Amino acid sequence: MCRLRTGGFAVGLWLSVSGLVAAESQVLLDDARARVALIRVSDEAPYNLAAPEPNGAVWVALDDSAVVDSGDGGARKVLAGVPETLGARQKVIFAAQGDKVVRIIVVEPRKTQQPLTVETLALSAHQELQDASDRNDTLLIALSPLRLRDVWNVGDESDWKPSKPRVLLMPTGAVTWLRSGMHHLTNLLGTDAKFLTLEW
Repeated sequence: MCRLRTGGFAVGLWLSVSGLVAAESQVLLDDARARVALIRVSDEAPYNLAAPEPNGAVWVALDDSAVVDSGDGGARKVLAGVPETLGARQKVIFAAQGDKVVRIIVVEPRKTQQPLTVETLALSAHQELQDASDRNDTLLIALSPLRLRDVWNVGDESDWKPSKPRVLLMPTGAVTWLRSGMHHLTNLLGTDAKFLTLEW
């Protein structure tokens, strides 16, 4: 299992299209807690992402052929599943290597209650992840196909009383909410399960 945590900040974003051929953008979720967009880019259809003051953005590539240019020395290749942040006034251009089409997830958390925590998680076949304490509402992004059993505590934090299980069936790039509280997540697949969580 691997974890990545980032510092706290509120997040906001502006999205705009660049290039002669328009990149595709699809809003996956837009509610009072967050806005999440899926962007498909290629070498011929790049995508500009610019963050206004005072917020930033969190983004993650779903494919290994993504290229990002932040204007500070040239484009660089980014690995799939590795989240990055974009601060106020920062800009990046997303593209892809060769004739590939690359998917990028961009998240805009809203109404932050605590510093933003981003975690990259990998569960092996049938492995269980147990929260050590209560969490706030948490956004979960599938970095691989998922079949997770989600059970949360319906009792006090010190007294574990399991809820009825909920099974999360998610293709790569799908998003869902985990309700606030303490959770046990179990990978029901015979292969590794990779996902990203954002809590605030």
